[in-house]
Amino acid sequence: MFNKGAGNQALVQYPDVASAQAAFEQADHRNMYTDSNLIRVGYSTHHDIKVRANTDRTWDYTKKKTCEGSAPAGPADTTPSSATPSATPSAPPSGPPAVVGPVDSGLKASLRERIVADMPNTWSARLPGTDTCVLIVQGLNMEMVGAEALAALFGLYGDVRRVKMMPEQDSAIVEMERPVQAYVAKWLLDASPLGGRVIKVKSSTQDTIRDVQAQDFTAFPLHGYRQYASPRHPSYLANLVEPTAVLRIANIDWDTSEITFRSLLTQQEGVMGVTRLLPSSHTSPALVSFQSVEAAVHACILLHNQEVDGRLLYVTFSDATVGV
Repeated sequence: MFNKGAGNQALVQYPDVASAQAAFEQADHRNMYTDSNLIRVGYSTHHDIKVRANTDRTWDYTKKKTCEGSAPAGPADTTPSSATPSATPSAPPSGPPAVVGPVDSGLKASLRERIVADMPNTWSARLPGTDTCVLIVQGLNMEMVGAEALAALFGLYGDVRRVKMMPEQDSAIVEMERPVQAYVAKWLLDASPLGGRVIKVKSSTQDTIRDVQAQDFTAFPLHGYRQYASPRHPSYLANLVEPTAVLRIANIDWDTSEITFRSLLTQQEGVMGVTRLLPSSHTSPALVSFQSVEAAVHACILLHNQEVDGRLLYVTFSDATVGV
């Protein structure tokens, strides 16, 4: 990252020319957010970027961290003076790269790995580029998505406190319990399909939602992370999966509720198959595959915390592969 007087700029190196060309075609002359942050991309005369250390201005994505939550120490490499003049908005320092448009599963998986690697030991810590608990969600289909749906979806990655819907802008503001949770939700939910559209999620300049018209979810029954002393708790890290076409559904009693559960699934669109992770266990979680990520997102919102014969279903996304 550097600034030569024409705004923030960056050099990004890809493993091959084809990948760089594909990124150029996808990102050039595109707005990072709705009607703002126009990205201009050009080819550089440099053939290689040398990064001696991962810092807030340089990062080598091929290197692993030397220890939990910290990058190798050392001076950062200097910026080449003949860098391309094309300006581009930056991703949060040391954070995952900014994304434009729908994101494929491979990129989202790499984002997840980076998020888990950067996860601090305490909830009070700050992750790069996220100093607020408040997120802006853009591109919403207001006819299909309400505050409760957003609370359920964002609640997969943290405890939602408030949601303010802004129908005139097809947007909403979501306040999480902790900045760490907002960071996770922003990167894993950005460019996800919801209600027939692809939503954009970015950090807000606000530190809280003060609007009295905002819906309060502090007593929301889906909150499940306040009991964890650290964001590095295994149960929290296990849930940090971006929206996929496979749902992991737990807290099923197969002895007494299998018929009810399978009947509930028939009411969801796009179900492809159901697999019990532990066939011999009467409380085994199930993997449910869908025709598309959007169908899985819709089902996740509807099924999470759904009561089945006295037990509440717990639903998360899964990166597992399910045979159909």
